[in-house]
Amino acid sequence: MKKPLKWTLISLACLAGLFLVFIIIMIIRYSYATKQMTPAETQTINDTVFCIRDRFVNAYIFKGYDGYMMVDAGMNKDRVKEELAKLEINPDEIMAVVLTHSDIDHAGGLDAFENANIFMHEEEEQMVTGETARFVFKSRWKHHDYNLIKTGEILNINVFQVKVLHTPGHTPGSCCYIVNGDYLLTGDNLIMENGKYVNFFDIINMDTETQIESLKKLPPPENFEYILTSHTGISKRDER
Repeated sequence: MKKPLKWTLISLACLAGLFLVFIIIMIIRYSYATKQMTPAETQTINDTVFCIRDRFVNAYIFKGYDGYMMVDAGMNKDRVKEELAKLEINPDEIMAVVLTHSDIDHAGGLDAFENANIFMHEEEEQMVTGETARFVFKSRWKHHDYNLIKTGEILNINVFQVKVLHTPGHTPGSCCYIVNGDYLLTGDNLIMENGKYVNFFDIINMDTETQIESLKKLPPPENFEYILTSHTGISKRDER
């Protein structure tokens, strides 16, 4: 074997080995983070609000006069349908899904909702078009059309006012949402610890420093009757 070819093959093998090591490290990091997560079980929170659990993530459903609004969509459409059935909610009655961000555990179940309008922040579009990689991985949108929303915008969905709080850090377009003034939906922007906001798991954030700055701009926890997180359950005002 000629030396140039030999060294080329050795170089390629080294690069492949380094990439494999990187993938293994990413899997270990992700697995460690998911084991720290404590989502709530599928349940009725009150007459208007419901929670479903899809493995290690929660999504939340709000009942209006005519159908439902959902914040995030779970990981898998079949599991999501099973959890909704426990609450006697028909997926066809989900009229809107507002995404906190586009990671698969928040958007993977979207195909369960054929009648839903989908909303995400305009800064998150780069994640679903493949313009920006999630670590080294680029994704492509596989669901139906979506609507882009802006920082500070207020969405009027059925009987719900949904205020958009752009909280980048986990991803560029990550958002929290305030629903009717009483509910803070956090996505992967924070966890609750001793009644306070704490940044999400650093090992799966894209930019934790930016996330920490984002949290400083949120209204204080005592403003909300419920804080509904994606991976660490439900925080009620009288239990903090």
